Amino acid sequence: MVNSEMKNMSKAITLICPQSITMYDIASVLEVKFPDLRAITDSNECYIDNYFQDKDEVKYVSIRINKELDYIAVGDYLEFENAPKEFIESLTESNFVHVSYNYTSFYKCILKEMLSGFESLIEKIWVDNDYGRILQAKAVLHGLKEDLHSFSLYP
Repeated sequence: MVNSEMKNMSKAITLICPQSITMYDIASVLEVKFPDLRAITDSNECYIDNYFQDKDEVKYVSIRINKELDYIAVGDYLEFENAPKEFIESLTESNFVHVSYNYTSFYKCILKEMLSGFESLIEKIWVDNDYGRILQAKAVLHGLKEDLHSFSLYP
């Protein structure tokens, strides 16, 4: 059996959160524990990237808000059959924070710090695992705090 950490396979999740949470806020939360993260903001896209070389692999976590893509995301989520009512009602006033990664352990640490940093708003944050599963961020944070290494968003 091959360890999933060893595969250079990209995955992604989306955090659906109140518009009051910006990339500046996310960068401020993360820079305390991860001072090497690189945050960039321009008129269309805001992002934080962390790439590092580990033996023959490039490992990364990339966090983005792209306002142009958010309109497409709202339409897609409105068609989602099993989405909770509270989630659907929050869509038009949400930022969609796209997190892509190929290094599971580091991404879990980043996600835990992000959600911990916004614990006062945790009831209004949702996590889409990109495989048709939408979870309340409170449950995700609880799982990450209980057992960071074995917690998974994927069934």
